[in-house]
Amino acid sequence: ELERVLLPLLADSNDEVKVQAAKTLARKIGAEPAVIEGLCQILASDDSSWVQVNAALALARMGSEAASAGPALLRAAQTGDVSVREQAMKTLAIIQPAEAREAFTVGLKDASAEVRLIASAGWMKAESVPPEAVQALVESLKDPEAQVRANAAYAMSRLEKLPANAIPLLLVCAADPNESLRINTTLALRKAPLGATSEIMMHLLEDPNGRVRLLAAGAILDSDLDHTAALSVAEAARSDPSPRVRQAAVELLDSITEARQSDATHIDATDAE
Repeated sequence: ELERVLLPLLADSNDEVKVQAAKTLARKIGAEPAVIEGLCQILASDDSSWVQVNAALALARMGSEAASAGPALLRAAQTGDVSVREQAMKTLAIIQPAEAREAFTVGLKDASAEVRLIASAGWMKAESVPPEAVQALVESLKDPEAQVRANAAYAMSRLEKLPANAIPLLLVCAADPNESLRINTTLALRKAPLGATSEIMMHLLEDPNGRVRLLAAGAILDSDLDHTAALSVAEAARSDPSPRVRQAAVELLDSITEARQSDATHIDATDAE
């Protein structure tokens, strides 16, 4: 009964009525097909960006059950005014429909820094980063916004292998004053061949940020278990003020101990033969 009363109000001539109807439908009725369709209609065609934003907000409230709204949200993320694009992108990140991938890729090139920020954060949370999104993420490593670059670097750290053209850009990002950017860049550079990153990793052993130092130490120790400077950084990190860094340091040093024991066992077995 409530759905039949509220749905027609989405077409009311008064914007306040439409907004309140959208909010109430999302809260009281939820992800019913007719509700999603009605919200998608006003998202796509209403002449008020305020109404459109609230339609996207209502869809976000429904979560993944509103996945069928993906096409309408994608169009809004591409063609709406800046406030609509922002909210549509946020809703896509929450709902994660199939169209989210295209939206996040296109959003990385948006004129609005806020939209680019949301799109890049979307790739941090997406289940995976598909090949068609990689080049857009590489380009985002040149974004004027440090947080966009940081988000792109983190997304690239999730790749199996870094594209070669990302490495020079990441090396530049590794020297940025922004701590979040340096952390995520160091994470990404651990996927690169050490030969291409050894110089910057040695430099990052002296970074002001404890997590950056530890990540760099881990990258070096991956190929040289006895690297004196990297081991020193890892040992020092056991008393870092950050519990997260302390825990990571313990795990790194434990993994080194296990690797040495494994190497020793392998040598003993070889000698026995």
